[in-house]
Amino acid sequence: MKFTEYNEDFGRPEFGKQFECETSKIVALQSLLLGNELSEKDTSSIRQYEVVQEFLDLPLHDKKEVILKKLFAATAVIAQKKGFLSEEGIPNTPEDIASLVDEGLTRLKVAYQTGKGELEPEEAIDALIDQATVRAIAFTDALIEKEMPVAIDKLCTFMVKKYPKTAPLALWIKRSEKVITHVTKQVVRKGIQTMAKAAKPIVRTIVGKAKKVSSKNLSFLKA
Repeated sequence: MKFTEYNEDFGRPEFGKQFECETSKIVALQSLLLGNELSEKDTSSIRQYEVVQEFLDLPLHDKKEVILKKLFAATAVIAQKKGFLSEEGIPNTPEDIASLVDEGLTRLKVAYQTGKGELEPEEAIDALIDQATVRAIAFTDALIEKEMPVAIDKLCTFMVKKYPKTAPLALWIKRSEKVITHVTKQVVRKGIQTMAKAAKPIVRTIVGKAKKVSSKNLSFLKA
């Protein structure tokens, strides 16, 4: 039943139930985006989104995961734009919200499938580290693309001002900006991937044979 159909003589109980349901879903969505560990009630509310339940039931790394994450990210963006979410801690850009959705849904899925016995704790740890690695690479790529041209421009300006004869070299550096940015990305990516690979056995040792992997257990994986 739609809210617009409500009047004093018809649909009061249905309206009340739907309103309570929608409110709890928004609260749970807020918790998911803020990276809080979801309570049993929050988890139940989040799973009321059909797209989320479908995502949870898919095998890990299924091709359809990306599509479902995008759909749920769109839901979160709409909720934010309509003012349903409090501004505290929630970013304004769709890209940042999508990143939080990606992180939150991955954590929820890992906990969900680990709890059902479909995922071993070691697999859960690897999945969380892999997801954190992808986010870290995306973040550094964006930062390099934004800051590298500024840094190169400042460097070239300083060189030419201080040593005018370096103008041809400065021009060459500017023309090579894309190459420099690409190489820098590759170096940083390689470093992040190496760190992630080294982290997996260490984290496994810390978590041990825990039967449930929660966001509290692995809070240090938050970026």
